[in-house]
Amino acid sequence: MEPVTSALVSSAKTAVVKYVGEFIKGKVIERWSQYRAEKFYDSFLEEFQKQADVRCQSADLDDLLLKVSERDEVSSLLFDAYRRVCLSASRELGPRVIGLLTAEIVLEGRTATEGEEQMFQAAETLNDKEFLEFAGYLKAQVPRLSEHQRECLKALGWAKILVADDQAHCELEGGYLRPAAPFEIGGYVGIWALRLKNIGLISEERDEEVWVVPHDSERHIDQDMRCRSTKDYLVTTPECHRLAYLIDRASRARRAS
Repeated sequence: MEPVTSALVSSAKTAVVKYVGEFIKGKVIERWSQYRAEKFYDSFLEEFQKQADVRCQSADLDDLLLKVSERDEVSSLLFDAYRRVCLSASRELGPRVIGLLTAEIVLEGRTATEGEEQMFQAAETLNDKEFLEFAGYLKAQVPRLSEHQRECLKALGWAKILVADDQAHCELEGGYLRPAAPFEIGGYVGIWALRLKNIGLISEERDEEVWVVPHDSERHIDQDMRCRSTKDYLVTTPECHRLAYLIDRASRARRAS
């Protein structure tokens, strides 16, 4: 009886594993892969038609798609875009951003630049919540920039956003001023900032000033002291702001759908 029982248990386990596998494949993987693909197609086709109209390419949409898809570089770009969509951590905004950016590149008949490859990578890496946090952060911070910083953003496409201002530390221990604590951008701003930093769309910058405060008996300063202040910044790139613009468009398309 024991071998028969073992065989029944083994058969039952096999059936369960098969059922779970089919469930995950059909109800999870295929469902969400199809959902992401639909958002990509919607944004790609809408932007493709829009850009074609702007360029006065008045041919039928199907004819335009057939014409551009005959080029090897275009078919390769579309394949890479679809691969990114399938692997995207974002269910909606990432695939839409990939669709918008791919349509622009396809109609211009070129390959993606290094900066655009970084944008594709960000669209694949961030989830929907992180996309919204990133776009919301830039939208809130840009109006707070100084006039000079806004001019730099307008002319050069990058901004230097103050994140942490650590005022005058005068900690003197045995004649040694302790080093400033490291700046952890993910902790100050959000995990999205750490992801974009790793991709190369943003960077960190620190301005540090050290000065000496002379002894002053009236102020009860018995010896010279060295003091330090640090200012930590998030530095954007032109592609960073372009990505935020595409996220805004993708968000509006999602609300309209």
